[in-house]
Amino acid sequence: MARINVSVPDSLKERMSALDDRVNWSEVAQAAFEREVTARTFKGDDMEGVIERLRASKDQYEDEERDNGIVHGREWAKRRASFKELKAIAQIDFGSGYFEEFDMGMKVDEVLNNDVRNEGPEASLWSDGSSNLVMPGNAYVEAFVEGAKEVWDEVSDKI
Repeated sequence: MARINVSVPDSLKERMSALDDRVNWSEVAQAAFEREVTARTFKGDDMEGVIERLRASKDQYEDEERDNGIVHGREWAKRRASFKELKAIAQIDFGSGYFEEFDMGMKVDEVLNNDVRNEGPEASLWSDGSSNLVMPGNAYVEAFVEGAKEVWDEVSDKI
């Protein structure tokens, strides 16, 4: 396998180093390179090319959803979650079961005892503060829970 060097800002490298035990940076870089090469080599009406381009786009979207979910889950856990809520989130196990899109978000609301059916969309963790319910996709929710669990793991034995 070929090797290359990649330069990143010092501040990014520090944040990456903090995750070295959880992230294989070589795999992350390979996936990003593959997406970019695929996106830039699309040719004409070739449906295989369309499929490859859309797969790369989907992978990028899911990576962004995952990254945002982890960040938002950690922020929610640090700034808004009560002890009871954070403990409940930490016990969620999505396992390897199949979930329809948006089911994971509903599962989180259920675990938090957010009664959306009777109290309306405002009761949902995913509410935008109005009467609109913006249910995130499963990739985001799974990462959100992971981020919240990371905070729980850091603080649970200290509280």
